[in-house]
Amino acid sequence: MEAPAMSFGSEFFGKVDLKNTTRNDRLVELADVLVANPQGTFPKKFHDPAQLKAFYRLMNKSTVTHAAVLAPAVARTHELMAAASGTVLVVHDWTELDYTGHTSMKDLLGQIGNGSRRGYVCANALAIVAETREVLGLAAQILFHRPDVGKGESRDVRRDRITRESRLWRLASEQISAPGQDRRWAFFPRWLLSATPCIVFRIIAFFSG
Repeated sequence: MEAPAMSFGSEFFGKVDLKNTTRNDRLVELADVLVANPQGTFPKKFHDPAQLKAFYRLMNKSTVTHAAVLAPAVARTHELMAAASGTVLVVHDWTELDYTGHTSMKDLLGQIGNGSRRGYVCANALAIVAETREVLGLAAQILFHRPDVGKGESRDVRRDRITRESRLWRLASEQISAPGQDRRWAFFPRWLLSATPCIVFRIIAFFSG
């Protein structure tokens, strides 16, 4: 008899360590609810008021951090990358998370969009098997607070600034475990995969050795 399939929460967050077994189990349970109801606000995702309250209570715990919650999902991806045959592409893409209306978070947020909105730049690194296009999962993620800089910032100052946004792909890449012997990861910004196919495949061939 085959073992029952693992739920989304168990597969991606089953090994989470929130310093409390009850919290660990609660995260797995709530993750299953969220993936079953991906649209809308949290009150619409959690039809049971008790579950919504449990979600807010869990998110308010000091041990429930962005890094702690993502750790098991990212570790799973790294394991799949190491086991994959062929070339693994690590595709970087950024998206902006708009929290302008959350005034209590004002001091934690940076400028986004045209500068009039506030939120985070979310830098994602997605692992994909080049030959099959199989998505292995999230290999790294950074929530970036875009700094407020003056309009007169010079080119040299911008280039040397340690908070420069163009450094994000490298910082995310440094979070990814080194490949084993005779293996290589190929790191790409997402826009490159929209380039002329022959250019992309030449680069893939290079990394495949």
